[in-house]
Amino acid sequence: MIRKGLQIFAAGWFTAACFVSIYYFFYPDSLAKPVKPNQRPPDIQELEEEKIISFLEEKGFTVLNSEEVQELKQNAASDDKNNENKEASAAAVNAVLHIEKGMSSRDVASLLHQLNMIEDISSFEKEMNKSGAATSIQAGFYQLNSDMAEEEMINDITK
Repeated sequence: MIRKGLQIFAAGWFTAACFVSIYYFFYPDSLAKPVKPNQRPPDIQELEEEKIISFLEEKGFTVLNSEEVQELKQNAASDDKNNENKEASAAAVNAVLHIEKGMSSRDVASLLHQLNMIEDISSFEKEMNKSGAATSIQAGFYQLNSDMAEEEMINDITK
């Protein structure tokens, strides 16, 4: 029984190899992409400036002259100044934090992050663990300010 099964298996592989070979040798054009014989990339020294620009734009590049580059740099610089002014003019966030009994340091850090009091939850948690305050969080209401340092916030909520 095993010998007969092995013979049938080998016959199947032989038949498949025959079909693949026939397709490969009699239909080679379907496997290869057509190539135009005279098509080659243009030599940059032979092209004029406008042809180079149109070639680059066809390939998806954006070509700017020096005046346009200077204008973009000036716009970017003014945008950076505007962003700095907006950040500086943003008022400090004052919030009342309500810590309920049984809240973990992760829960408190998540609340502070939602109130935009801290930027990074994991760094605040690490600071709490480092100072040993993670296990001494007191339930209650706390008046906090975003200008406060993380240590000050930790001291306030662990009194």
